[in-house]
Amino acid sequence: MSYWEEKNQHPDPDAYDGWLDKYAGRLSADVLDLGCGRGVNLPSLLKFGARVTAADLSRTAVQDVWSLYGCRLRGTDCLDMRDGLPYADEAFDVVVADLSLHYFTWEETLRIIADIRRVLRPEGFLIARVHSMANLDRSNAEEIEPGYYVAYGYPRRYFTLEEIRALFGGWRSCEAGETVAYRFGRTKQVIELEACK
Repeated sequence: MSYWEEKNQHPDPDAYDGWLDKYAGRLSADVLDLGCGRGVNLPSLLKFGARVTAADLSRTAVQDVWSLYGCRLRGTDCLDMRDGLPYADEAFDVVVADLSLHYFTWEETLRIIADIRRVLRPEGFLIARVHSMANLDRSNAEEIEPGYYVAYGYPRRYFTLEEIRALFGGWRSCEAGETVAYRFGRTKQVIELEACK
């Protein structure tokens, strides 16, 4: 069973933590919820008036999201971001990626971010949270490449603010800061970012 299947096997016990509320006025648009999991952000996105396409690597998660929200969604897709996003250029106003972009090598991350930019409309934006280096417990981690570790049995990347700024250096703007998220029963140090195409 993959990491994503394991995480999505049972409903996330944590309620939506309000992280998207500050963007509510800008989310009544075509939104890709990339790495949607079991849909923790979907009720709020739909309440904000978003026209959501929900996508995840986990077939179980995608099936559950469809059964819960299908009639209210533009669609659902089971996909691996490393294979490229199966959407037309400039298909979305917003991409939301909540704790889903930190599982990749640096080379894969660069390709995924470029693909996200491709599917965003002019002046579209990415809103994301990723693991912060401050969240890394080095006693339970083995480094694979700089910033990329096997931690708790699975590969994951831990970012610094400098890496985020470098990753989005070619975008029109990127605002990023350290904050906390509560997911899967624990608090995580994360970097929250908004990058505008």
